[in-house]
Amino acid sequence: MTPRDQADAYLEDLCEIGAKIRALEERMGAELEGIRERYAPLLGPLREEFRSIEKDLVALMRKRTGEIFDGRDKVSLRHGVLLYGEEVRLRLPKDALGRIKELGWIEAIRVIESVDRGVVGTWPESRLAAIGARRRTERKFSYELNPSPTPGGGNKSRGLG
Repeated sequence: MTPRDQADAYLEDLCEIGAKIRALEERMGAELEGIRERYAPLLGPLREEFRSIEKDLVALMRKRTGEIFDGRDKVSLRHGVLLYGEEVRLRLPKDALGRIKELGWIEAIRVIESVDRGVVGTWPESRLAAIGARRRTERKFSYELNPSPTPGGGNKSRGLG
């Protein structure tokens, strides 16, 4: 068998297995959607009730902090642990960036720097060498599968590096 014949055999196998995978994933997706739909009426109200009780618990902890925590940051109860902490948070108005610019306080403005590969790629070799960069040719392999007669098939291209 020639290397081309062997490669074509691999492509044939990939076509067949890919079609099986797509068919199973399609079937699985349909089944999962059906399961989601079946359980949504049961899960929805439970999730709402969970969020409501969670909100009530936080409200209780806010309102009765002294009685619940008594100067501690952690209270162990029969059904769980309550945690308390304080942190200073900074609240910025929506126009903070504009005000900072107007006042010239640029140290508070984040500037993200990165190398523009497109620009560096146009440089001559001497300039590349000055920054320790170099061009090199890399081998790249990929393949395309011929269109499949199965549903969901098609021309698939896979880059392999």
